[in-house]
Amino acid sequence: MICCGWLTGCVNNNIVKLADERECERTIYLQDNANAQNKFCVKVADNDTKRATGLMGVKEMSDDEGMLFLFDNSDFLSFWMKNTLIPLDILYFDEQGVLVDYKNDFQPCQDGLPCVGYVSKKTAKYVLEINSDVYDED
Repeated sequence: MICCGWLTGCVNNNIVKLADERECERTIYLQDNANAQNKFCVKVADNDTKRATGLMGVKEMSDDEGMLFLFDNSDFLSFWMKNTLIPLDILYFDEQGVLVDYKNDFQPCQDGLPCVGYVSKKTAKYVLEINSDVYDED
């Protein structure tokens, strides 16, 4: 089972300025099946405007950065890569912070081609977007 620490007390809810001047709205800890922890400095998308914008226009991100999307209710959640410039991994979590779906290496939409979305296979309440191939689900 892969769990995310924002629901289990491993979260810093204050904005923290890191040594390299990045701001973290939250610090997320992901624990994988081998009990290894991965730490991510994330921005939070907790309203419709922030969720609609997401990581659009972001040209690069460190491997320990990402965006956490918070939803009011669990549902089948759909994401697409319109105006997103970098490939991403998208991790879907249920209300308990357990990983329920994972979209690896989701590529930005190509100009002139239809922009296809991805819908979670199970209901989720939280989504974490990070750089492609940073997190190993095994």
